[in-house]
Amino acid sequence: MIQRLLFLFSFLFVQCSLLSQASTYEINLLETEEGFVSSPISYSGEMKGLSFIGVSAYHLDAQAYPLEYRTFHFDHWSEWKSLNLQHEALDSGERIPYVGKLETDEFSFFQCRSRQQVQSSLFFRLYKASASQGLDESSTRGFNCDLPSICDRSCWCEDCPVDNTPEFTDPTHLIVHHSAGQTESDDFAAVVRFYWDLHVGTNGWDDIGYNWLIDANGVIYQGRPDGYQGAHFSCINENTVGICMIGDFTSQVPQIDARTALIELLAYEATEHEINVLERSYHETGDFVIDNISGHRDGNESDNGCSTTACPGDSFYPMLAQIREQVAELPCYNDVFSSTKIQSSFVVNIHPNPADNWIKISDNIEPAKTYQIYALDGQLVQELISDKNQDVSSLISGVYMVKSGPDLVGRFFKK
Repeated sequence: MIQRLLFLFSFLFVQCSLLSQASTYEINLLETEEGFVSSPISYSGEMKGLSFIGVSAYHLDAQAYPLEYRTFHFDHWSEWKSLNLQHEALDSGERIPYVGKLETDEFSFFQCRSRQQVQSSLFFRLYKASASQGLDESSTRGFNCDLPSICDRSCWCEDCPVDNTPEFTDPTHLIVHHSAGQTESDDFAAVVRFYWDLHVGTNGWDDIGYNWLIDANGVIYQGRPDGYQGAHFSCINENTVGICMIGDFTSQVPQIDARTALIELLAYEATEHEINVLERSYHETGDFVIDNISGHRDGNESDNGCSTTACPGDSFYPMLAQIREQVAELPCYNDVFSSTKIQSSFVVNIHPNPADNWIKISDNIEPAKTYQIYALDGQLVQELISDKNQDVSSLISGVYMVKSGPDLVGRFFKK
């Protein structure tokens, strides 16, 4: 009887996401004695075949509000639960996004509440995270500064497309994050899928915001491709790589497997982009000087940032100093930064960059020199002769390394 009565109040606008796993409800909040509350909304929150149901919301009013939601389980309502602001997304004033807990218990109705009147419609989103097939959670940590073993895009989601109109960037700073929430599930591939849906469907971005994510077992997940500008660093994302440690490290630190994977990934990114991990340098968009390996909260120091945050957590952030030292102590890292094979007088020019269908490589020393183009996985994909326009139309979109024998002399972006 109670469910029939509640159903009469159920709402009526539902829109499916690209994954057909998320439903979006446009909700109107009505003034009551408990604040501004929606009618109960019917939802088939069965958990069969799911790891969890992810909760998020957004509205188009530029002001943020204290939002809450609750769920109906069999014969009772849960307590009201907070919808927390996603601080990384406060970059336009056009959409304010929120995220809630991962729901792991079946429910049949939900309600939303605000203590203040929301001036626009509230869009409430529920993402059904299908249970993952299981990943190989062990990998050999060689600490050779090569790209570590990763779970690539197809590994964690075959239906989550990469941004097809990316902004390319040349990283100078490596930014470490924590996810801060969503700790109710250890199906980490499903959590990464939820982040993709959260960032695309709720935040309105073109792709997942991070370039990399690392789970508690040390599995590394590929987000936006290397060299693609992410959305993670308080609206000053240019020239950064964003690495998210999955978990809330406000009062605890990441497990050792996760920290080990982070060290190896930082070593790879630092050597690929010739970033000195022990130095501080100028970040152009932020117009300030920060450590080349920084935490998200370091962006608080920039007057050009759009938000403040405690990320990557009060317990984890102090460990970054030790992590910088651990990366710098790796023999492979020292080999790269002590190399004198490429002399400072040797200048290589790559034009145009980004490239479309052709590219020209020239240097100031040797005419008609042969250069090699490598994909980021180390595969040789093409050889070019300097000082000539060369066809690169067969290359897929992404970042490529240009080498002269064993020496890295530059990078370019293929559109």
